[in-house]
Amino acid sequence: MNPIFAIWSLGQGGFPASFNFTASEPFNVLGGGPSAEFGGSALTVVSSSVFGREGNGVVQFNGTFTTIRFTTPVFENYYAFTVGEDATLTGGGGAVPEPGTLLLLGLGFSSLPFARRALLLGRA
Repeated sequence: MNPIFAIWSLGQGGFPASFNFTASEPFNVLGGGPSAEFGGSALTVVSSSVFGREGNGVVQFNGTFTTIRFTTPVFENYYAFTVGEDATLTGGGGAVPEPGTLLLLGLGFSSLPFARRALLLGRA
């Protein structure tokens, strides 16, 4: 539901590239900007396509998806992207159990001196 599509280095400094999505996959650009390493410009949206010249950004699709289809009509040597879900935006995700785990680990470590003492007393 409402997947996030994070894009890094779309296009080259002087040459734009694009991800062309289908019209049935509505999306919003949540943020982004040019790559500081190579210059460029922010992501831009035209119809159902995202363009960039060394652009970085985050796109959120609206709705529930099992697949996201896109084409890249202009050859580009390199770009990176990842797809996932932002639980803070979708209301998903549960409680993170780390505090309880750390508490149990701490109790275990704090009992080591008593266990050692019991072993030493048992040998005497």
